[in-house]
Amino acid sequence: MCSLALIKGTDTPRSIPVALGLMIVPVVDTTLVFITRRRDGRSFMEGGVDHLHHRFGRTGLGPRGGAAVLASVAAVGAAIAILVASDYVHWLPALVAVGCIGLILLLIGMHLNAYPTNVQHESSDSSSV
Repeated sequence: MCSLALIKGTDTPRSIPVALGLMIVPVVDTTLVFITRRRDGRSFMEGGVDHLHHRFGRTGLGPRGGAAVLASVAAVGAAIAILVASDYVHWLPALVAVGCIGLILLLIGMHLNAYPTNVQHESSDSSSV
């Protein structure tokens, strides 16, 4: 799918919103995990339930609803990429649109609880020895 960026040559300005539109969910998810793990002082290499699909799955939407939200965002990003690659939309407004969608998804993801409420994390001042 990323070959859409190369349909009419390697037009760099056009290829940026095409690539970002196609990869919007993974880019935002990786950015979210990087920011939250850095903020919490955790390793980037450990697994966790702080990814977007886990966060959306713990909302009232449930796992399927959360997956549907992420699939919808990915579909909008892909549609923008196709429109830019087909010269129906200029690359600059498309880049702004993809950036705004990504920022909104990132802010929503940061607002959602990163951990399940039924899991207790060890605190640094635990009294049990």
